[in-house]
Amino acid sequence: MTTQETKATYPAKITGIVPALVTPFDDKGDLILASAEKLIAKYVKERADGLYMLGYTGEGWCMSMEERKAWTEAVLKANAGQIPVIVHVGYGSLDEALELTKHAVRHGAYATSSVPLSNSATMQDNTVYFRAIAEASEVPFYIYWNQEIVDSDTGRRPLASKLADELLACRNIGGIKYTDSNFYYLERIRKYKPELNLLTGVDSMVNAGALLGADGAIGLLQSVTCGHMRTMWDAYQAGDLERAHQLQIRANNLYEMLDRPEIGVIAGAKAILAHEGIEGLPKQPSGLLSNPALVKELLDVYQANIVN
Repeated sequence: MTTQETKATYPAKITGIVPALVTPFDDKGDLILASAEKLIAKYVKERADGLYMLGYTGEGWCMSMEERKAWTEAVLKANAGQIPVIVHVGYGSLDEALELTKHAVRHGAYATSSVPLSNSATMQDNTVYFRAIAEASEVPFYIYWNQEIVDSDTGRRPLASKLADELLACRNIGGIKYTDSNFYYLERIRKYKPELNLLTGVDSMVNAGALLGADGAIGLLQSVTCGHMRTMWDAYQAGDLERAHQLQIRANNLYEMLDRPEIGVIAGAKAILAHEGIEGLPKQPSGLLSNPALVKELLDVYQANIVN
């Protein structure tokens, strides 16, 4: 199946719930490639609207190029065009990002994505970087907005109108994974760039993002609450705001548990997935999975709150 054949089955924009895909490792730190089919089957069943892989949740930041390519191939082969998959290609040099972009597109990615350059990089620096990746292929490119991008002319966050005219005017910029709680700025981006696919990355505020213009939401929490959040999204879209609100609160009850320092969001998500029969450990060491009492407490909160 070619990239064009795969893309043709997808909508122009991703709307709804997009799990951030975990990357499963064994106790030796090797990839468990067989988990790709189980993960895809889970998210197809739970009506995921897309998947985002190899970002923070996917631990792309601590994986080698070879590992990232192997996991990308396994996921895209298992997916076989069922769900649009955005492959994160950042965290390294521009040359590495371009190599990963070509690889992901060759294997059928819906889109690619990257975090900005270093914290000291300006909007103007990032415009050069993002444009190079976006123009390296014909698939959409999504900015992973995980820090405030500063305008070198003012030393402040750029006006949304200027951001639209400069950074977001690059060819093939398809959207933003907006991991920022300043939803005023999100709404301004929507005003000046209405065609952009805006997906929030603040898992605990999905409905709030939608209220101010987001098309959907990407996040780690969705990796273990996809069906629950899809029900929540449907309720919001149907105008049942009270039900949507209550389902967000229940999801946040789980997030509060995952965010505890002795658990950790990645290790906690993988513990829940392991309970569902999808094995996988974090790449980085975690004490959670050797603490049965803490795992039980986490699973109790999950089972008490999440509707699948």
